[in-house]
Amino acid sequence: MFAVPSCKACRRPALLFGVNRDGMCPLCASLVRVETIARVRIAADAMRTARQTTNPKARLKKIDVAIRNLKALKVYADRGIPLVVPSVSDLLHQALQLRRATASKAGRKHLRKTQEEPNRGHA
Repeated sequence: MFAVPSCKACRRPALLFGVNRDGMCPLCASLVRVETIARVRIAADAMRTARQTTNPKARLKKIDVAIRNLKALKVYADRGIPLVVPSVSDLLHQALQLRRATASKAGRKHLRKTQEEPNRGHA
């Protein structure tokens, strides 16, 4: 008896059509290709916009969009499915670092603002 290969994406046995060289059934292969291309584009656009904006709230929103899409791509990468980006983990790490730096900077700015406000009324 031989082992039936399973699709890396849906994890179902690929009895009828088998799996391609990337380890996916034909249906998943086309769906994953379209989804990964779209998610890479969305994440890249969001990060580009986040780096260009000076508004901390807008920057955090764009970074969060990138992080959500990179996390979805990481699921595929963790299953051994080849992606069109070199390292989703590295990109995700960069996005998380930028988010922490932005949140920290926004928090410090807010703290300075709140500390200055009481002094303004007594001048």
